[in-house]
Amino acid sequence: MIYGIGTDILAVERISSLHQKYGDALARRVLSPSEYQQSAGCSDMVCLIAKRFAIKEAFAKAVGTGVREPVSLRHISVVHDESGKPELAFAPELQTWLGERNIRRVHISLSDERDYICAFAIAEC
Repeated sequence: MIYGIGTDILAVERISSLHQKYGDALARRVLSPSEYQQSAGCSDMVCLIAKRFAIKEAFAKAVGTGVREPVSLRHISVVHDESGKPELAFAPELQTWLGERNIRRVHISLSDERDYICAFAIAEC
């Protein structure tokens, strides 16, 4: 059963402007600790941050809270399965919160063009 759906459309220029203003602090705010570690040496940090932000925002909408505790950007990590498909991993406190709501699975999809990113999430019971 579907618990909720969420979508986010993001202009990459918005993240680019924020990155110019805040630099590494933006990455530390949007990325989970593991994502931040893995981003070292990334050739296009703006694109990485934009994609991660859009996916996390879509997820937050799918679970109905928006981005606020316990649905924190840093509590959500984008990982990839063996075929490269993106999936979400959660910090323990968020995983517990999801379990309390019987949210057992989340599907995500991401599309990007040069100037825009679109993310879609479905939370399932």
